[in-house]
Amino acid sequence: MEKKLYPLKFIPVPSKRPWGGSALSKDLGKRFVECDEEGNETVLGSDVLIGESWELADMGFVDSVVENGWLAGNTISEIMETYLERIVGENVYNWYGRQFPLLVKFLDVNGKTSVQVHPDDAYAAKNENSLGKNECWYVLDCPEDAKLVLGNNAKTKEELSDMIQNGKWDSLYNELPVKKGDLVQIDPGMLHAIKG
Repeated sequence: MEKKLYPLKFIPVPSKRPWGGSALSKDLGKRFVECDEEGNETVLGSDVLIGESWELADMGFVDSVVENGWLAGNTISEIMETYLERIVGENVYNWYGRQFPLLVKFLDVNGKTSVQVHPDDAYAAKNENSLGKNECWYVLDCPEDAKLVLGNNAKTKEELSDMIQNGKWDSLYNELPVKKGDLVQIDPGMLHAIKG
């Protein structure tokens, strides 16, 4: 008799960042552990700056592990190998193949993140042998003065180059105030960062 799939819960993977904080463990009750090379676990205290909690990742270098049920201990990539389209549906599987196509994570930003730009699927496949990165951010909570950097204010390539070369960051970045409950889509190619 074939065992049925069930809602899978994954062990969160902590990512230390200089701009991180303790809200993920204090406010969301996350318990983070690190393993050394021998597999010994160390519980991370609330004094460790955790910027990201990877809830579900199939990145090759980070592979989420199931925490519950009869699949506990298996990684998402192992489950995808075995159950293929039963996990994501036939159409999604036919488009993305064996790799689970979503990365789900929480962020705790105190200060500012680095400015980033991510590739689309075509560029990433050709140049990085991976999927591109389209992001969606949902703001669970934030201070009143929190802002996102989304895109830039340059009108031409020449103006963009001048702003970068001369460090005119305040006029370059397009800043958007955000509040709790906002949802923001960040398409590949868009400059983005978090402030506060």
